[in-house]
Amino acid sequence: MRKGVSILLAIAGLSGLLGCEAIVDKKLSTMKKKIKLEDVPVVVMDSLNQRYPDNEIIRISKKTRASEIKYQFDLLFGTRRLEVEYMPDGILNETDERIAVSSIPPNIVKAVEELYENSEIKACEKKFEDGIIQYELKIRTFEKGNKIKYEITFNEAAEILQKQIKI
Repeated sequence: MRKGVSILLAIAGLSGLLGCEAIVDKKLSTMKKKIKLEDVPVVVMDSLNQRYPDNEIIRISKKTRASEIKYQFDLLFGTRRLEVEYMPDGILNETDERIAVSSIPPNIVKAVEELYENSEIKACEKKFEDGIIQYELKIRTFEKGNKIKYEITFNEAAEILQKQIKI
């Protein structure tokens, strides 16, 4: 009987370990690795250079998540600094661009003012993903004498898509 209990405990412990490894594996499945220009597929480079001619590449990364690969570029295009992400087939997946606060659409500025009376927009990124434009704002406000930082994502209609408190 004791031997049977020991074996069951060993199996339970082993399955628990395997479960933990599966979770660890899942977390490790998202990996971002800096790569060289020659490691990028030609079709991706052709697409990048066609969309952003005369760009200056600052950094290239290969992102892998659950066997899905994406190529991320930090680049200068004219006076703009962009972060763009391409699929291995050369399809543009996402574009992020830091924009001046003065370039934020007025309806979004108004929405922030209505939500937070004593607030200041500190920074904004204009994002283009899956054909949708979004604005991710970093906001500082004072509530009940406390300084609070938010990161809020709006769509073009000034609807909140995501809101996070930053500590």
